[in-house]
Amino acid sequence: MFLSPVLLLLLGLFLLYRLVAPWLAVFVNRAPGIPVLKPQAGWSLGRSHLAWVTDLAGLLDAGAKKFRGRSFQLWGPVGYVVVIPAKLAYPLQDTPEELLSFEEAANMDLMHVMESQHTNKSVKAVLKRKLNPQLSRLLPGILEDIQWASGEYMPACQDWTALKPYPLLVRITTVAMGAVFVGPPLNRSEEYSRLANEHVDAAIAAVGSLLPYHVLLRPLVRRLSPLVRTMRRLEREFCQLISRHQEEQDSKKQDFLNGWLRHEMPRSERKLEPLDVSRAILTSCLDGNLSSSQVLTQALVDLAVHPGYMDELRCEMEDAADKAEAQKLSQAQRLALLVRLDSFIQESQRLNPITLVGFSRRTKSTITLSDGTVLAPGINMLVPAASLNRDPTIWGADADEFRGFRFVGRDATLPYSFSAARHEIWTFGQGIHACPGRFLASSVVKAIMAEVIMKYDVRVPNASGRTELVVYYRV
Repeated sequence: MFLSPVLLLLLGLFLLYRLVAPWLAVFVNRAPGIPVLKPQAGWSLGRSHLAWVTDLAGLLDAGAKKFRGRSFQLWGPVGYVVVIPAKLAYPLQDTPEELLSFEEAANMDLMHVMESQHTNKSVKAVLKRKLNPQLSRLLPGILEDIQWASGEYMPACQDWTALKPYPLLVRITTVAMGAVFVGPPLNRSEEYSRLANEHVDAAIAAVGSLLPYHVLLRPLVRRLSPLVRTMRRLEREFCQLISRHQEEQDSKKQDFLNGWLRHEMPRSERKLEPLDVSRAILTSCLDGNLSSSQVLTQALVDLAVHPGYMDELRCEMEDAADKAEAQKLSQAQRLALLVRLDSFIQESQRLNPITLVGFSRRTKSTITLSDGTVLAPGINMLVPAASLNRDPTIWGADADEFRGFRFVGRDATLPYSFSAARHEIWTFGQGIHACPGRFLASSVVKAIMAEVIMKYDVRVPNASGRTELVVYYRV
């Protein structure tokens, strides 16, 4: 049976549209009137893409020096991206999602390999409504898990012992965060830790494997990718693990993300299935376990490079313990007394942030910046957040120096704590999309650092100084 010429024409037009539309979409999102930074090696999309992947810090610095406070464009993995100065982003931080989308930008940055887009709203809602108000009550159990995990994965040693801190800190963080994500005793199980961390590793590898392909080919490559198939297999296994433990938890008060999300299932805009809940928890592991472990690794290395801070930090912890016991303070109040430790972690992130950029957004309607620049729908934007961290107009002449207690002595209220979402440091984002789990993450990071500092001395082997450690997690 032969197709008629009309059907052949329609089929040809459809295939042409499917091929050309994504290509056009990439070039349409170039913002007119905003200059494009070209790599020094010569202009081509391939070289620009390679420069983004291998030297984003250099590109951002070059753009900042060349355009001096003005917006410019880079060619990146998702097409053209408008890099805007932080001062232009501040007025946009509370712009509604339907006008300026965080979710679409995040999905594009992650190459759409995650399958939890429709649960993100539910996760944010339950974290704000359930976790944050109850964190003080949940914290004692989390601290018990941290003590157990640190003893399990970082046992006592009688002499100096070389180690790679990141894998160990990932294991401890997984247990601590798991107390909130899936609850005890599952958070201490080897199977939970394995599935959660293998999924994180597979997701990062899957994103990296898609980067070399043209945007036209990525949907096809993503469907064929063995790494993405590995992610889906791990998600199914994780769902089975959660389901096996669900029955015994049904009769108990479920003060953890799994229980909160299952309670949300009938009320959500889109009916949530058990696999949806499992994927949401795994996405939370990607956000929480990965970023917290990276922050901890950077802070621990900075402590090894600057061991002179150790004694003062220990004294502060001992004083906080004495004060907490005398005044019957909660664990949350006790952690709040560790202002020097809080400052040390902030300073570590100021100079060695886990991400170079912030405010990753995609316009869904016409947006006008405060300098008059007009961005049409479909424009990707970001802020070169790391450049603010060394700005002498913000931090003074010693902006490039590590001062662990730089923040001590400033206003001791929340805007200067590590968990604060503020204009000077973008670790946890800004505005309505500031990380809803930042209070949990801050508490876990401080508690694990305190556990390590009280039990161990740390130093860099052979006084080798600081090294660049962590691959920047972009989202």
